[in-house]
Amino acid sequence: MAIATLRKFCLSLPGTMYDVKWGKDLMFSVGNKMFAGFSMPEGEPVAFKVEDEAFDVLVKREGFIPAPYAARFSWVSVPVRRKVKVAGLKALLKD
Repeated sequence: MAIATLRKFCLSLPGTMYDVKWGKDLMFSVGNKMFAGFSMPEGEPVAFKVEDEAFDVLVKREGFIPAPYAARFSWVSVPVRRKVKVAGLKALLKD
């Protein structure tokens, strides 16, 4: 999935805003709470916040790892997007 497609999907979610943080990460938020982001320009890795229960399950699945620096806040990372189905990634981002 191209970076533009992922950006478009995130922005389609109600109340979503975006900005660039730390000079290279495109971050999406609702009400000043970040929920997803990815490095630019390549768009990998993709990282996003999940419920605590989902975190424990996801980090055991192939293609997901605890997000560096943010795992303690229940963020997961997908280092290589092609290892996760687009529909699954969109569902997780929507949640």
